[in-house]
Order: sequence, then C-alpha cells, then structure tokens
Amino acid sequence: MAFTTVSTVNDWMYRGSPYSPVVQVRDENGDPKNIAGIDSDPKLYLYKDYTRGEPAIEKEGEILSTQNGTIRFKITTEDTKSLPAITYDLIVIIEEDGEPYPLLRKRFALKSVGPPIKEGI
Repeated sequence: MAFTTVSTVNDWMYRGSPYSPVVQVRDENGDPKNIAGIDSDPKLYLYKDYTRGEPAIEKEGEILSTQNGTIRFKITTEDTKSLPAITYDLIVIIEEDGEPYPLLRKRFALKSVGPPIKEGI
C-alpha cells in the first residue's frame, strides 16, 4: 500500500509552547485516503537522532476524519519545556496490515525564546 502525506506541520515551534500539528494521509494519486483500516493509533515521534535511542517525544494521534485521512497530534507545554532548543527528527507513522508506514519525516526545531503562548488559544 502506498501512502503520501500533505501536512500543515511547521518546521519549528517555541520550546514550552503548545502545538497541534495536523497531517492528511493521501493515496498514490494524491486523493485523501480513508484510514478506517489502520491497525493502531497514529504516532508522532521527535528524536534527537532517529537512528538510535529513545524519542524525546512520543504522541498518539487523534483521528479527526477517517474518511479524509486527517490526524491531529497535541504537543503540550509540558512535552517541550525541558527539552534542549535544537533541531530534531520528526516522524509520523501509521500501521496498516501489520506494516508501519512513515507518513512524514522532516527536521523540526525547538526555539528557545519567543512570545508567550497560552494553552487553548
């Protein structure tokens, strides 16, 4: 099964701020993919180095629409406030038919300073 993804995932966020990235799973033709048949909850991982070690952040996704393949992840202020302000590897994975599929793999930065952001806004 082939997947691609279109995302609204930024390349960075301020450390200690909330962030809710959303991805949309698409098929090989670029159409939204129905993800009702995925085997487990979608996962988002933030690694200092994805080739080894434990992830700095691991979050389960919330499926907003199975028909349109839309998934949201919630990163809270507590998730990032004590992490170093460096660049990480962000990976989003789903499983279908027992096989993991990386939907998104990109570099993602935590910046150390910025305007205060309130939860829920």
